[in-house]
Amino acid sequence: MDTCDCGLFKSLHYPCRHALVACAAVSIECGHFIDPVYKMASVFNVYKMEFSRYPTKRYGLHGTVHS
Repeated sequence: MDTCDCGLFKSLHYPCRHALVACAAVSIECGHFIDPVYKMASVFNVYKMEFSRYPTKRYGLHGTVHS
């Protein structure tokens, strides 16, 4: 069960409402069908990396503020 006629389940790798209803009808935990990229552990891993500033007119190359 990883397809649905609506196409959302297959394209997003996340259960659509039709898949959720089907899981509930047969007492299957829908979490097994969620792609790991959507799980909280993956989301928090994004913030472990350091973000660098993009140089703009207001912020110089090293983050200094220019008026």
